[in-house]
Amino acid sequence: YTPEYNVAIGYQAGFLTKNGSVCIGHAAGYGRGIGEVAIGKNSGSKSYDLPTNCICIGTNAGYNLGSISSDMKQIVNSIVIGYNVKANKSNQIVIGNSSITEVIIANKKIIFNDGGTVTWETI
Repeated sequence: YTPEYNVAIGYQAGFLTKNGSVCIGHAAGYGRGIGEVAIGKNSGSKSYDLPTNCICIGTNAGYNLGSISSDMKQIVNSIVIGYNVKANKSNQIVIGNSSITEVIIANKKIIFNDGGTVTWETI
């Protein structure tokens, strides 16, 4: 097997990555991804079960995506953005980790309150 059409910038970036991936950052895309975009230290790294067409942005974003454990299936077409975020199935978008308390979309602020409630405010 010869990897083709990859871009890798950073120490161990894109190591073992299959075809058509862009890996930027220390150990970004260090795994067997196909068509993966991994930006940030360890993003998309240690991806053992051939994640395909996934986007991982942020330090440790998508780290261990498609875990080596036998109960995890191949992750396809998922997007993870933020520090230490991970998709656990295909066709999933994950933005931010559990430390995020506010999200601003379309001039509205979504506030995640204790107890699981959500408050909306216009900015």
